[in-house]
Amino acid sequence: MAIPFKIKTIALLTFLMSGVYFCLLSRSGILEKSDLEARLRVLKLDVERLENENASLEAKHKLLKNDDVALAMEARKYYLLSENANVLKFRETAGKPSAETVLASRFTNISPFKVKQIKSPVPPMSIFRFFYITAGIFICIGVFIKLKK
Repeated sequence: MAIPFKIKTIALLTFLMSGVYFCLLSRSGILEKSDLEARLRVLKLDVERLENENASLEAKHKLLKNDDVALAMEARKYYLLSENANVLKFRETAGKPSAETVLASRFTNISPFKVKQIKSPVPPMSIFRFFYITAGIFICIGVFIKLKK
C-alpha cells in the first residue's frame, strides 16, 4: 500500500520546518549561540577592564602606603587640604571586625558580579519562536487545504 501524496507532502513539510526550528531557534541553535558569544565578549572586556583597574589600584595602594609625600598629595587632592596641612598616618589594628562595623556594600543594591543585560537590536528568542511556530502552523493548514481540493 502506497502512502498518499498528501501525507508525504505534509510529513516532508513538517520535517523541514522542525529541522529549521531546531537548527536556528532552539536553545542549542545558531541564534542562541551568537547571543551567548556576544555576552561572552562583553564579559571578557569587563574582566580585562577590571583587571587593569585592580592593578592600577594595587600600585596606587602600595605607593600611598609607603610614600608620605604621595599620601599628602592624594589627601590634598581629595580632601581639599591646604599646602601646609599635615597628614597623620595611623597603623591599622589587626583585630576582628566589630559587630558595629557597617560595610558600604550593605547600602547598595548593585552587585558587581551581577550579569549585565546586553542591549541588542535583536528581539528575544521567544518572539522568534512564537512567530515561527505560528507561521508553520498556518503554512501546514494552507498546504492541507490546498491538497484537500
